[in-house]
This record gives sequence, C-alpha cells and structure tokens, in this order.
Amino acid sequence: MSESFWLERRAWPLSHFLVPSALYFALRDPVASLLLMYVWESVELAVYMLFRGRYVMFAGNTDTTTRETVADSLLGDPIMGGTGIALFYVADLVFSWPGPQFRVLWPGTLRFFAFLAQALPSLAVDAQTQGGTKIGAAVFGTLYVLFGALFYGIPLLRTDTTFAELPNAQETRSLAGANLGFLLALAFLQTAQVTLAQTAQANGAARRKAPSAPRDSVWMRVFLFGVVSLLAVSVAGTGTAPLVSVQ
Repeated sequence: MSESFWLERRAWPLSHFLVPSALYFALRDPVASLLLMYVWESVELAVYMLFRGRYVMFAGNTDTTTRETVADSLLGDPIMGGTGIALFYVADLVFSWPGPQFRVLWPGTLRFFAFLAQALPSLAVDAQTQGGTKIGAAVFGTLYVLFGALFYGIPLLRTDTTFAELPNAQETRSLAGANLGFLLALAFLQTAQVTLAQTAQANGAARRKAPSAPRDSVWMRVFLFGVVSLLAVSVAGTGTAPLVSVQ
C-alpha cells in the first residue's frame, strides 16, 4: 500500500471494494459485514506487524516494499469496503433486492461457498506477468463475475418447488435476478476502470511520464465510482415504493 492510501496506484482498492460487497451480498446484514471487514483488516495489520513488515499474506508481497500502515488497514480499506456495503444496502432499501426471501433462494451453504469463490481470487489482485504486465485485477474481476453468476444465477433457473414456497414467486425471481445483475455489472465496471488505469500507468511509464496524483490513484477512482453509484441509486429510488419489504 501507499503510505497515503488515497494515492494508491496498485489494484488493492478493487478487492477492498468488491470483497466486502460480496460479503454483504451473502449476509444481507450491514452491521455484521462491517464488523467482519474490520476484524479482517485488524488481523491483516497484526500479521504484517508480527512478521516485521514482511507482507506474507498475499501473492507477490513477500518483501518490505509493500507497507500496510494503520491508516491503510483501519481507515482507507474500511472506507472502500464500507462504500461497497453501503451501495448494496441502499439498493436493497430502494428496490428490495431480493427481500427477506433470499435465504430460500440462496441457502446459507451456497452463499458461504459463493463468497469464498468470489473472495479468494483477490489474494492475487496485484499479480503481474514476468514481463511486468499487470493482470491481477482483470483475472480477479473475471473470476468474481463468473463465480457470482454460477453460484447465484443457476439457482434462479430452477423449476422445482423451491419457488412455490415464496409469495409472488415470479416477482421474487425477477428481483433476485436484478439484484445479482447489479452486483455483477458493478464488479465488471470497477474492474474495467482499474484495468484501464493500470494500462495507462504502464504506457506513461514506458514514455517516462511522471505519475499524476490523485488522477492516477486507483483508490480514488474506485472510491469515486462507488460514491457516484451510491448517489445514482439513491436518486433513482426517490419516490419508489418497495415491491417486497426488506427485513
């Protein structure tokens, strides 16, 4: 991480936005999601300090060039994750996606493994080829979308009696599908902009062009995109009556 987290030019902010979003998507509990995120960041910082600055938890971070400061772990990363959690929580309140019935649509075991499948690729989000081409963000984002579609999308195609247990079954299916589409679309767009930003960084380095901060900051790009999306969802939901109550 950069010593000033808002100037971070590597891909870590992407994982700090998308993984908490996936956590909230699985739990549908903003308080529990925020607490678990803070617990993880505290453990991450403790491990970094325990190993005297050797960042041993992630691929490509086995040296002292990657610093995990208190500001990173307890401020910058939670701001990023909190933005993702807030975005989907507000979307739930506004559009009721998919409402309290999500536990029937997506059982707890499925949601647990879906979260793991989406989160684990983030461990290599800053990976690069031997030639120095950064591919981690694109790989992580692609797997995030793919596993989200597989784990959450396939159950929506079922024709068994599961939906018969739900009131307004077809409407609930549509809401859940829209909710999932929203998650995957946001993940795709965030991944695309981080990948484009890193490509621009590489091209600038090849031309020996000095980086511009905060314009080249991946943290700032991901954060601002999340905030704009949050505001857009809030405005879109103004005066909209929820179709299914959220609990």
